[in-house]
This record gives sequence, structure tokens and C-alpha cells, in this order.
Amino acid sequence: MNSDQQQSSGYTGITFDHSSVDLVLSKIPKLARDLTGADYAAVTISQPHAGMRIFHDGLDKNIKWQDKELPQGRGVLGRLGPVDSPIRLDDISSHPDSYGFPDWHPPMKALVGIQIFAGQGYKANLYVSNAPNNGEFTTRDTEILNQLTQFVKFAMEFAELHDRERKTRMIVEATENRLQAVIDGSLAGVLIISASDKLLIGFSKQACTILGCNLEVGTTLTEIHNSVDFFDINGQVISEQDLPIEKALTDGIETVASEMMLHRPDGSKLPVLVSAATIRIHDTEIDSTVLILQDLSDILQNEQMKSDFLSMVTHDLRSPLALIKGIINEMDVDVNTSDEIHADLESVDEEVDHMTELVSNLLDMSRIETRTKKVDSEI
Repeated sequence: MNSDQQQSSGYTGITFDHSSVDLVLSKIPKLARDLTGADYAAVTISQPHAGMRIFHDGLDKNIKWQDKELPQGRGVLGRLGPVDSPIRLDDISSHPDSYGFPDWHPPMKALVGIQIFAGQGYKANLYVSNAPNNGEFTTRDTEILNQLTQFVKFAMEFAELHDRERKTRMIVEATENRLQAVIDGSLAGVLIISASDKLLIGFSKQACTILGCNLEVGTTLTEIHNSVDFFDINGQVISEQDLPIEKALTDGIETVASEMMLHRPDGSKLPVLVSAATIRIHDTEIDSTVLILQDLSDILQNEQMKSDFLSMVTHDLRSPLALIKGIINEMDVDVNTSDEIHADLESVDEEVDHMTELVSNLLDMSRIETRTKKVDSEI
């Protein structure tokens, strides 16, 4: 195999996309004519289930070639491949395999054909025909066209990389938009902090409402810390290094549903449930962390209303039960009470004691829920 053949060997490293291929190949015929002085130049593409496409330069503009039968790539042109590339003929009509051109096609004499690439069922060739002054193409012309095909390969690789990057960017943007829609639809406040520089890279609208301050992408974690304070359930301020978001960023320690009191910039206080989780690359390196803030004010208000209701109910029940028990005790000491009535009074007294115990349990449950009574563990 000569040097020309080595340069134009088959190329299989391209995943084809018509937008990139067509853009590159459509410019090649005119460039090939300018470099060689040929009357005609064409790039043909054979592709699976789609026949042949042609990009050309030099054909009569009055010929409606799009409506014509295209060359089928048989004969001399059909032989063009990794081994028979390039092909240089002084007179293509004298070649024994010269056939396959439709009647409308302009006459060709001198010809150079070079394979651009072949692979994945695709095949693309470059042809120039009719050298200047009805002469012959030279070895130099062939070398120039070989160099041109090498440029085409690189250009197509670049175009393909551009297409991949564009498609990847579109996928990433669509994924980010879907994620942001999910975050914005959440009732919780969500903040996403980059681990490398501790900058805010995403947040929900509810996060601004809960924190009581404006947020924007690029806000530093330090700026957020300076705007708000977190206190534990005992009223002790939580230092920055002990905050869930810092522990997740620094040590990878995740926090699930920790109740805190948030002190906001306007001086108001808000009970919140705080969680922090890490987002890792390949399950090892921490890429970012997610802080989730849930407003507990409505929940605690509902719990307080329930507790107040239980307290009221238990108080209203205890008074009549105590009155009933007192009456029973007075009746039970009456010497004239028959044994049958005495037994009935004891039964009623037992039920009153049982009801009193139930009411006490309700009151204790209310106090436990509001943290005004500690639970004694029993073994």
C-alpha cells in the first residue's frame, strides 16, 4: 500500500448526525475544485436504508438534479474503498468498469476519487473530474485531495464532539429544570451547597420564606450563617461547626429530622425540622450537600390546640367524677343500705375509679406531647 493509500484508509470513529455531517461535507466540493481546478466535484454519502446523498459543485445550475436518478456507485466508483483509494484515471471512459452514470450526468474524462471515511454502514467518497484544459490530474492533485480528506475527518470529529456537547448540555439543562420544578413544588425549604467553595448552587422559593432573607445562586454559606441563628430545643445556640449543613460538608455526617428554633433577620423565631444529606461523586467524594428546612409552626400550633382541648376535656370530666365518687361514698356508709344496693354502689365506684384513671392518662399524654411531663421508663 502506498502513502496515499495509507492516508485514506477507512475511518470508523464517527457517530453520524446529519446536522454535523452535512454542514462539513457541503463545503468540500467547492474547496476541492478551487484546489485542483476541476470542472466538477462531488461528495457522495451512502447510508443504511437511505440510499445515496450527493453534495456537489460545478454542475449546471439549470439541471434539476434533485429530481433525477442519482449515480448508484457501481463500476469504477463502486470499487473505491480502503484498498482502491485513491483512484486516479486519465480517462474514466476507457476503463472497462466504467458504467453506472445516468444520462443527465455531465461527461467526465480525468477523475480522482478518494474515500473520506467508511464505518457503521456509512461510506463517503470525494470525486473531482475534468482537469483544467481537458488535461490530466497530477500526483500533486491527488496529494492535495488526500490532505483535504484528512482535514475533513478532523472537522467531522470536531463537529461530532460539538453535537455531543450540545446534546449533553440540553440533557443537563432539562434535568436541572425538572429538579428545580420538583424543589419549587416542595413545601419544605431546600438549599444546595457546593462542597468545593461552599456557595449556594440551588434553592427553593420556600427556603427564602423560611429563612426570612433573600437568596441567590452564588451566595456564600458564611453570608447565610450571618443572617440567621439556630438554637436547639433547650434554647442553646448551635455553633456554625455543629450545624447539620457544616457537619455534612466537612465530615459527611448526615442529619435526619432534627428539631431546632430558627432566629430570623427580622427578630422573629420559627420552629423548624432540619435535615442535611450529602451528594457524592462515585459514592466517595462529596460534591455538594442538601439542607432541608421544614416549618413546624403550623404543626406545633395544631398540637397545642389538641393539648388544650385534652386539658379542657379532662378537667371537665374530673369534676363530675369526683362529685359522683363523693355521693357514692356517702350512700355506702348508710346503715339502711341493703346488700344489693351496697354491691351496686361498689360496682359504680370501681367504674368511677377506672374513668378517673383514663382521664389522668389523657392528661399525662397531653403533657408528654407538650414536653411538660417526662416519661418514666419501666423495665
